[in-house]
Amino acid sequence: MTLSIIARCEETGRFGFAVASCVLAVGTRIGAARAGVGAVAVQDGGWLHWRDALLDLLDRGLSAAEATAMIALADDAPASQLAAVGPTGNASAFTGPRSTPVTGHLVRGSASAQANTMAVPDVPETLLSAFEAADGPLEHRLVAALLAADTLGEHGPDYRGRQSAAVRVVPAERGRTPTGDADDPHVDLRIDDSAHPTQDLARLLDVHRAHRHLIAAGMAHDDDERLAHVRRAAQVAHGERVVAPLLGIRTALAGDADTARDLLREAARVNPATWQWAARSAERAAAGDPGADVLAELVREAASS
Repeated sequence: MTLSIIARCEETGRFGFAVASCVLAVGTRIGAARAGVGAVAVQDGGWLHWRDALLDLLDRGLSAAEATAMIALADDAPASQLAAVGPTGNASAFTGPRSTPVTGHLVRGSASAQANTMAVPDVPETLLSAFEAADGPLEHRLVAALLAADTLGEHGPDYRGRQSAAVRVVPAERGRTPTGDADDPHVDLRIDDSAHPTQDLARLLDVHRAHRHLIAAGMAHDDDERLAHVRRAAQVAHGERVVAPLLGIRTALAGDADTARDLLREAARVNPATWQWAARSAERAAAGDPGADVLAELVREAASS
């Protein structure tokens, strides 16, 4: 099966899609999104260039219904599925009469869900209902929809299983490019080959959120703010191999040797390079800084144990 959901966030105006399938690297093949323009999905035999064609039509001011209707006139459209949502109006979708059975789509407002090769018939309804019931940023609601679909049927929604999954979100502002900053509204995450791609994508989304906090920590104005951001990252992705060492290092630099010792030991079990990282961090800290001395002493303890 290929199952996908596209949506416009009514609060922020952001656009996005999430997709899962039994093919390799589906995130490169099904969906597309353009800042300030919209999000689209083309699947089940549709041509990749239809994605750009749909976005170009939306960019010229056509509604989602008009854009999908135009592409649906293509010779190969009867064997395909496609969907689009633009900056205004409802989403729109098309399922051709020769698309792979069991197939279907469902549109509600500014969101559309579509699926083919379904082991159970209610996948689009499950996707949309889970999306509407979820909280948080658009990317989290889109992935929540994929996770809900995984609960359908005895072996999931697709009798072939799933191999890859992806989520992408772009901002409402036309032409806005990614910055990599902590508040960057762009999200582009993919699981290209996995036995459990949607679950792995959900975990990756948490790691992504944690790393946004780490970016904010690097831009913090003082040590207290820096440590606060690292702690938030650890709450989101506890034990993650980058977050965990940084939490121990920042705690030591804040002067809490006992807590930092336990954190660094735990982190070293996940990331063997933790103590080397801690040693370099102690060297880079300001000379004479009490926190640097605390961290250096912890490194010496670890080396002698």
